[in-house]
Amino acid sequence: MDKIARRTGLTKAGLYAHFDSKEQLLHTLMAEVLCTEAAPASWQWRAGATLEQLVDAYLDRVYELIRLPHVRATFRLLVTETARDPQRMQRWNALIFAPHAQRRQAEMDECVAQGVVADNAFSRHVTLTSSPAVIAMLGCDLLDDAQLDAEWTRIRAAHRCMLLCTLATSDTSDTSDTSAGAPAVPRTAPPAGERA
Repeated sequence: MDKIARRTGLTKAGLYAHFDSKEQLLHTLMAEVLCTEAAPASWQWRAGATLEQLVDAYLDRVYELIRLPHVRATFRLLVTETARDPQRMQRWNALIFAPHAQRRQAEMDECVAQGVVADNAFSRHVTLTSSPAVIAMLGCDLLDDAQLDAEWTRIRAAHRCMLLCTLATSDTSDTSDTSAGAPAVPRTAPPAGERA
């Protein structure tokens, strides 16, 4: 709390004037930075929108957010607190993360109902759509800025291909698509059963 007070320019007493406890401060931080209800919809269906448009809008928002230093710092705090206090994480999950995931799932369900997204295991578990971005955030402290930008560009391109392949309906299932400026994702290892 002392460090937070110093960085915000408040005294510790001033900080406690706004938050009753460290728990309340952390809860508010997680809710406001990672799962705010005011955030624009991630998978909001629009009349006439294609799967590519939905995927690109989603990825633009996600990768814009994970580049923000305060979002990355909050994510690191989340990882640390999860290991240090699993019960606190379970409370946050019930109060913050699960409702956020339910809102995002309702958005995805609407895309499925409109026939833009396939009804499959992936679309029924919307949190899977963010997994490459989580991997990008986990690795961000291991690379310098130049390496990080290049790595995030590669991860985002792979993320786009993954979403287009896994969410495509039979009407939209050209899985070789790398349009809209996304580079083809090079193989780093041969598929199982192939020789290098």
